[in-house]
Amino acid sequence: MLKYRRTLGTTLNAPIDAGFLIQKVEEFAPTAAQIRATPSLADMTSANGVSCLGRASA
Repeated sequence: MLKYRRTLGTTLNAPIDAGFLIQKVEEFAPTAAQIRATPSLADMTSANGVSCLGRASA
């Protein structure tokens, strides 16, 4: 499977450029139990989760 990884800047700048305010950014990290159950998760460093407040006022 081909993995396409986006940079953090690309991930954050897309909603910012669309006028959203970033409220919070959380990084996914598998727990030890999840890695034991699914060893392929061990190479997963992070997946970005971005929460937006809404559009910025002009």
